Amino acid sequence: MELIKEPIKLNEVCIQDFSDVMVDGDVIVPDIKPDILKILQVDANAVITNKDVSDGKVTLNGKADFKILYIPDDKEQSVKSIQSSFDFVHLINDAKAKPGMSLTVECDVSQIDANMINSRKINIKAIVSVDTRVYSDAEIPVVTGIESDKNIQIKTSKLNVYNIKADTEADFVLRDSLEVPSGKSGVSEILKNDIKICDTEYKAVTGKVVAQGTVSICTLYISDDLNRAIDFMEHEIPFTEIFDVDDMTEAMDCDIDFEVTDFKCETLADSDGDMRVLETEVCVKAHIKSSENTELDMVDDCYCTEGEIILKRQKYSMDKFVCESRSRQTLKEIISVDSDMPPIMGVYNVITKPYITSATTDTDRVMIEGVVDVYILYLSDSDNSPVFSCKKEIPFNYMLDAQGAMPGMRCEIKAEMEHSSYSISVANEIELRCIIALPVKVFDKCETELITDAQLEMGNNTGVDASMVVYFAQNGDELWDIAKHYRVAAGDITAFNNMEDGSVKQGQKIIIPCRTTAE
Repeated sequence: MELIKEPIKLNEVCIQDFSDVMVDGDVIVPDIKPDILKILQVDANAVITNKDVSDGKVTLNGKADFKILYIPDDKEQSVKSIQSSFDFVHLINDAKAKPGMSLTVECDVSQIDANMINSRKINIKAIVSVDTRVYSDAEIPVVTGIESDKNIQIKTSKLNVYNIKADTEADFVLRDSLEVPSGKSGVSEILKNDIKICDTEYKAVTGKVVAQGTVSICTLYISDDLNRAIDFMEHEIPFTEIFDVDDMTEAMDCDIDFEVTDFKCETLADSDGDMRVLETEVCVKAHIKSSENTELDMVDDCYCTEGEIILKRQKYSMDKFVCESRSRQTLKEIISVDSDMPPIMGVYNVITKPYITSATTDTDRVMIEGVVDVYILYLSDSDNSPVFSCKKEIPFNYMLDAQGAMPGMRCEIKAEMEHSSYSISVANEIELRCIIALPVKVFDKCETELITDAQLEMGNNTGVDASMVVYFAQNGDELWDIAKHYRVAAGDITAFNNMEDGSVKQGQKIIIPCRTTAE
């Protein structure tokens, strides 16, 4: 007797950690920059630069990049900017961590406090929220059939396994020369750049993933005109990248998260000698994950009519894929700038960052709560604050359809800002409209017992040999269990008793034929 086996890969979330990491440090004003009179805005971005899983420990190294706009203590100069970076380390101590495990990490700066120590030093305290999932990977053989010259009866059942086929990262660099739009003054000094990746699309093909998207760059700068006014401009850099991903097929579910890890911008002169060219370099990291829902007909039980089969079984914990859905929700909000702030003359940029704060499953639905952080940077006619910023939080909650979901199941969900736009409605009011994409996957953690080995011992038969047995079905009896108990083929029982569909009713009289009769 030979077992036919097919290997499958199991991915189980063995460690799930959500932590806040404190980043604290002092920023010293460079010698070439004037003293600080007033801080206008501090914003930040956090990225994970290295991750490692060892025995009992997960180590995450990252950096937080800060951009500071301030009013200088010099009436001859307008707004100035400083950029600084702080490294951080986050450790997760867990006995389940083992070398070779895969992990996914998402992080962002959720809170920033900046305080002037003096005119040349700023203390920054920031909280970086880090969401980590560590997966155990195991390849196990599943028995899908049995080959034998003996009369082996097999019972099969469906095994539904969700596994991550690929979880990899790829870096690429985009370089472009961007011209200052006509009608805009040339550049004297760049104050800050805000970069985001939008309009992404990707398609899985055999062994590869083709991705498209757009890098949107918004630049705040001091113009080179006589007034040295503050102005801003927007550019877009489209891109198409092809990533090699082993074992990728068109049928797999593919997901990519793009992250800007570094940005460089240098102002150059054009052919007329005017500073109207931005030489840019955008470093992007693509987090690529492909997954597959595999369904196998596995051997759930077996017996032999001529001997005894001794089965060895082992329990495995696995994630069973339940359902997935993708919802788009529209969020509209009127944001009022406080009356003690200077009036809005023009909006430089509105940055929107959505976060999920809570996600729970219920019957056929997922209930989520979250918040959209809105950062508004605008130009004013105030000499004291020509640039001003404010932050608002917009809470949201939605109920998403998720057929098959039940209370207590695990769900993976993230909020993606698919589109955002704004308009100035009346004085000091901004009408914001956002479209938030909410992709969700629901999983049920279950334990499944699989056959790992089977031994056939001949000559140890206790089935029906010389006579027929009359059996009266009990409550809950199934034909398979009756046939296995007497070691008679189920088909012989149904044929001998003229049972059309093989169903068994309580109290039903069933004649168990001897093997000689059946043969």
